[in-house]
Order: sequence, then C-alpha cells, then structure tokens
Amino acid sequence: MVLLYHPLLQTLCFKNSNFYWFSILYKITHKTVTLPMPGPFDYENGISYITGLDKFDAIYGLDIRKQLANSLHLDVTSIQFRNDAEAAVAGEVWAHFGKYYQNIVGITLGTGFGSAHYADGVTKDVNWGSFAFKDSIADDYLSTRWFLKRYLEISGTRLGEVKQLGALALTDRNALAVFEEFTLNLGNFLDIQLSPLQPQALIICGNIAKASAFFLPGLKTRLKHMQVELAILGEDAPLFGVASLFQENIKVKD
Repeated sequence: MVLLYHPLLQTLCFKNSNFYWFSILYKITHKTVTLPMPGPFDYENGISYITGLDKFDAIYGLDIRKQLANSLHLDVTSIQFRNDAEAAVAGEVWAHFGKYYQNIVGITLGTGFGSAHYADGVTKDVNWGSFAFKDSIADDYLSTRWFLKRYLEISGTRLGEVKQLGALALTDRNALAVFEEFTLNLGNFLDIQLSPLQPQALIICGNIAKASAFFLPGLKTRLKHMQVELAILGEDAPLFGVASLFQENIKVKD
C-alpha cells in the first residue's frame, strides 16, 4: 500500500486559500481508497457537512466520493469513509492493543472529543462528544477550545494551542490548575460512560495526549479498575484504521 497526497484534494478545496489536505491510504492491490473524516459527515455517501470550524468549509456539501472516483478511475464503491476518532482507535487496536485486550474504549483528545468502542473484532464510534455534560456537552469540556477558553478566563492570557499550555504548566500555577480541572472533568464523564461497557482498557489518542504528564496520573488513579494506556501510532493511527474498512473484521497484527 502507498500513501498518496492526490492533486484532486487541492481541487476540492479551491474555495479556500488555505488548502486542507486529506491523507489517503491507497491500496494498490485492491484499488481502494479510504479516508478518515471528522463529523458531521455523511460517511455512507461521502459528503461533508462540516462548517464553522475554520477547516473543511471549502468542501461543504461536495460529493467527495464521486469526484475521487472519477479522478482515480475507480468505482464509487471502492471509496469509503470512516469517522476519524473511530479510525484512530481501530488503528491502535490493529497495531498493538488488540493483542492484549478484547474489550477496549478509545478516546481522542484534540480539536474535538472523539470516542469509539472495540469489541468482538469491530470498532464503532460511540459519539460521546455529543453527550450531555455539566451545562452543555462533553465536547465543550474535553477539547482544545475548552483548555484555551479556561486558561483565558483564569489568567487573562490568550493562547493558541494546548502545547503552549503544557509548557507553561511546569511553572505557571494557572496552567496547572486548568489541567487539574480537566482531569476532574474527564474522570467524572468517563466514570459514567465506561461503566456499562466494562472495558479492559482505555486508550488515549490525540494531540492533547502529548501533555499527558499533567492529567494521566490523576486519571489512572480515578480509573483504577482498568488499564489506561497512551496511543502509540500518533497521527498515523487513522490511516491504519480506515484500511480495516475493507476487511470483515480488524485483523490484529502478528
């Protein structure tokens, strides 16, 4: 298999001066293309409904499946899409964690809060980000924008990314307080959602996991009844996850 950055992707984003490039996993032997995409997205028909997030606006409403099929000379049935959080967790299961656990929940911490459950050889999106939490939904408290908003509220300083907050947390009490509050929020939310599934392990994916030193110890203490692990594939995980769409079940790597 070969990783391609296809020129059609620039065409898809022609309305936006800042092109957003998809990562495409092209399986030469089977002539298939799979793409991980965040929601809201029509995964069956390949149409994006993402808007107002400063990304992917240029492809709103486009039939991506049809345009890629025409450009790559493939049948439209050879092109599939998968929720990006589901794909990331599926990739981690295939690469490593499926060897050791049969019941896994994975979460992605980044621009949004993603979640998926692996059991009986299949990984499925559980969409916990849209679940009610506190005075809103989980996505509003467990994503990048919450970190930046909360630090601004506490300190009066505006940051651009959680990476900056992680650097500050070494010496800045306000930054550390934000991570402590996040740990409490995440633990409270997961306590409720994990109970019915009884997973053996929780896998934490996403860019916010890079700052795990400031929340993972507390989360592990809170979730003593299961293994809490950091993902190992980083941004490559969704690529492995989308490839599994063309298999009946995820095959754990030997």
